[in-house]
Amino acid sequence: MESLVTILHLSEAGIAHPESVAYIKKLVDAGTLFGTYSRTGEPKDDVRSTAIYALAAMIGSAAGDKELYERAIARMNELRTTGTGGPLDGGFGDPATGQAYSFDNLTALLAYAY
Repeated sequence: MESLVTILHLSEAGIAHPESVAYIKKLVDAGTLFGTYSRTGEPKDDVRSTAIYALAAMIGSAAGDKELYERAIARMNELRTTGTGGPLDGGFGDPATGQAYSFDNLTALLAYAY
């Protein structure tokens, strides 16, 4: 996740490596953008989170890659809670446990506004 924040800031400054943005786009397209990777690029876990896809969307926006932005938003929205009628409905969280993380929800709001 920290790497995504770094790439976001580099994108905002206009100095992100195009290879980094392309790699993120490839993972977003495959639905395999996970929380932690090794130095060789292998996933160390299978955690998919709202915040990860939100950061990818912001990177797409900052890098001028509308396709990345839209695809990352679509992936992020796959994690949205809908149709439960519960307190998390419309947000991002786990209706089974009632858990929701503020970082996920706030990062999603930022991504929508980018």
